[in-house]
Amino acid sequence: MNIYSTKYGPPEHLEDGNSNSENNGFLNHIFGKLQKIQQNEVDLYLKAPRAEPQQDILLWWKANETVYPHLVKMARDYLAITATSVPVERVFSGGADLLAAKRCSLKAKTIRACMCLKFWHE
Repeated sequence: MNIYSTKYGPPEHLEDGNSNSENNGFLNHIFGKLQKIQQNEVDLYLKAPRAEPQQDILLWWKANETVYPHLVKMARDYLAITATSVPVERVFSGGADLLAAKRCSLKAKTIRACMCLKFWHE
């Protein structure tokens, strides 16, 4: 929920350059209602009926873009990450070749980088 609030959620406050307190009160009243509606976006999503398993999730988010404008941004970021079809065991089985007796002093960060480069190169 922290990621939603900080990166994708609606702004916490809206500033107006007008110093007239009567106008500010009216605008704060209007924007306060708008902000409450936007903050309830997560609640609306959680209470909504679930999409069918066979439904294309990208099309579902496109169709509901106006209902969940802030959550759509988050969904785009997370759904853009492609899943790999390579089993995890096969990716990391090359670690034994990398960790020969001569290379046993490599740092974990270096080993991880080498394995990623090898996988991406294939």
